[in-house]
Amino acid sequence: YLNIKQDLVRNPVYTFTQRASGLDKQSVDKNRFILQLTNETVRKNDADEGINILYRSGILKITSDENIGAIYIYDSQGRLVHSAHSVNFTEYTHRVSLRGGIFLIQVRTISGKLKVEKINGLSITLSALTRFSSYPTDMDNFINK
Repeated sequence: YLNIKQDLVRNPVYTFTQRASGLDKQSVDKNRFILQLTNETVRKNDADEGINILYRSGILKITSDENIGAIYIYDSQGRLVHSAHSVNFTEYTHRVSLRGGIFLIQVRTISGKLKVEKINGLSITLSALTRFSSYPTDMDNFINK
């Protein structure tokens, strides 16, 4: 027992050399590894703090406490539906149609900070628009739900 400890959270790569063991000289020592779980509280990653993503009525608005490097939007099948590179501003606003599905929005700042957020594309039918046409505040409530 070598008593080598490797924190796989902080350093996920562990390289070792296994000597042949057993009568056939091809077996792996079944006592080679011990998995130790600690009783630490899992914390939310603070890396995405300072990045805010808002999608409402076909408008995507992203704000960040530092300059945005790139934005990617993927649909639920993993297809890229929108991207913006070298944004280099702390605010990004763009009209984009995200209807009828789940989308992942990935924002990366120029310093490497990353945020990925899942949004549900809202599809409003013509009848819903007609029903709320004379009540703009009700329409706002409908969109916010």
